[in-house]
Amino acid sequence: MVKLSLYQLNSKKNSKGESPIYCRINGLDKTINLSLGLFIEPAYWDRKKSSIKNKHPRNLTLNSFIANKKKEILSIIDNYQREGEIISTGLLKALLSGKRKIEDKTIINAFDYFITANSTSYSKGTIKHYKTAKNKLKAFLKNEYLMEDISLEKVNYELLTKYNTHLAKIYSNQQNTIEKEIKRVKAVIHLAQKLQWINLDPTNNYRCKTVTTNKVILTQDEIISIENLDLTGKERLGMIRDLFLFMAYTGISYSDMQLLTINNIQIIDDKNKVIQLNRKKSKELCIIPLLFKAENFINKYKVLPSAIYNDLVFPKISNQKMNEGLKSIAESAKINKKISCHTARHSFACIALDFNVPIESISKVLGHTSIKTTQIYAKISSKKVITDFTTMATNW
Repeated sequence: MVKLSLYQLNSKKNSKGESPIYCRINGLDKTINLSLGLFIEPAYWDRKKSSIKNKHPRNLTLNSFIANKKKEILSIIDNYQREGEIISTGLLKALLSGKRKIEDKTIINAFDYFITANSTSYSKGTIKHYKTAKNKLKAFLKNEYLMEDISLEKVNYELLTKYNTHLAKIYSNQQNTIEKEIKRVKAVIHLAQKLQWINLDPTNNYRCKTVTTNKVILTQDEIISIENLDLTGKERLGMIRDLFLFMAYTGISYSDMQLLTINNIQIIDDKNKVIQLNRKKSKELCIIPLLFKAENFINKYKVLPSAIYNDLVFPKISNQKMNEGLKSIAESAKINKKISCHTARHSFACIALDFNVPIESISKVLGHTSIKTTQIYAKISSKKVITDFTTMATNW
């Protein structure tokens, strides 16, 4: 619950002996103290009522200013919360001061504003994606319109259609990648509309298209073949194999695995060990039963100096290095599939379905915000499809 409180900061008096009035906001991602830009002599400030005393010659005007400022802050927060969106302290600051900061209502200015406003609430990876999207859009504008920026009102259906073609031609982006890039542009314009930089969203009628892709899934036998590989003398490759298997036995994502600490290992009912964490991507709570094989990997790596030094369970390794190593591992195991870190998570979900684990439980383990995301795996679990129709095939 968001709570606002007013106070006077006497440690910041100006040359006239006046102190600024601040508004403290609790209930967002962190406590924020905002100056209202109002200076008052301490004798005129009523601490108990958090208002300017009646004896001040302009008390009605100034108290009205304070009330309107509180109303503006609460209105911004309420608008976001009613739409189920997260508003961070950084975004709130940006929204309150944005009209004074940016005069030119252009798409690149809007991108810069969006990135600054969300720098504290979005992950570094997400911010990096938006910076890349901004640079791609600038390159497109220069190529197509001979300019590096353009008015927000001109970012319309026609422009996005051309941008779609540009991304496919210049960057060889596939349709789903193009969809993500255009969605980022639309997110920036949506914020600009909230800021009242534009009255209507010129891209509102543009619908992004997603192409269904086949996820790479390993069978139980293929996972066992990776587990049985003899990687003696190949220490780094052995570590990559172990981390991949840990993800396959838990369904944990690469980014969450790299942040895993001993504190994430919990004991429930005095006997059952689980991994409990909030996903880096969605902040959704995951409760992952710790299988025997997965626990063995934790015990193996948590004692290494590199893990202890960083207060983590596993050593640090980049996603790129992981995927490069997995290519060699797949070849050694004679698996004719292009596997990556994501493959482990996908395989975990499908194998769990094969063992008739309820989809609701799988969704909780994977930390999905919607069970619709988990249902994708039900469509690609071929073994479950065969099992479900065995009785029908036998009795037809």
